[in-house]
Amino acid sequence: MMEYRIITDTVLPPKHSTALFERMIPVFPRTAAMRAACPGKAEFSSVCAYDTPTFVLTAPAQLSGTYASARDALSRVQNAIVIDSKTFGAGQLLLADLTAKTADCESFSIKVSKQVRALRTRIFCLFTAPYGQAHALCGQSRHRPLIPALRHIYTIGEEGDIQLFYRMFARSDEEALFWCLKQKLSMSPQTVAVAYLGKSQEAQALCHRITTAGHSILIGKMIRTDLPLGFSGCLSAAILL
Repeated sequence: MMEYRIITDTVLPPKHSTALFERMIPVFPRTAAMRAACPGKAEFSSVCAYDTPTFVLTAPAQLSGTYASARDALSRVQNAIVIDSKTFGAGQLLLADLTAKTADCESFSIKVSKQVRALRTRIFCLFTAPYGQAHALCGQSRHRPLIPALRHIYTIGEEGDIQLFYRMFARSDEEALFWCLKQKLSMSPQTVAVAYLGKSQEAQALCHRITTAGHSILIGKMIRTDLPLGFSGCLSAAILL
């Protein structure tokens, strides 16, 4: 089996998935004066082992500068492949899992890179976020709705852009997210990735709903607050269509 590493910049590896936990290495944000900033060249250089083949999955270039930083930092590293994952959170966690499974079957090459990029286009990621940057990126007002139970569910487009997916009344974010997600879930068992930022209880409740429906779970914790997430928390889920 090929030895390799997978670098992610928006989510920590799931502890219950031994194979992925051992291969997946997070690159953490820089410490800025007011808040965490996206990782720079130094952060990517520090986590890449020059003697180990490495897949680097970054946040969407439309939303973050990490793709450019990773390309700049690793331009002379022959055994590092930098891929704009065009997703984050649960979407990036699912892509890391798919990358691991693809790399287990192939040698480290451009072929694997093409396969991962093809899989990337099939990832369907939904997330909730506080009203603010995510809502503004959809061309919507930053003002909170008068009815608190009106939940906004966002998705990530093919180019890594933020889109408003659905509005619905629900008691919680996890209830709204699961209702939207199950419209896309197949009848046969599949892997669902879940990632959270400050919403651990809702993440566990969402995982319970998903496993009760007969699907398996990958769950990870998000590490970025400079994306359209804010400090108030975020919950995301992703599947392969």
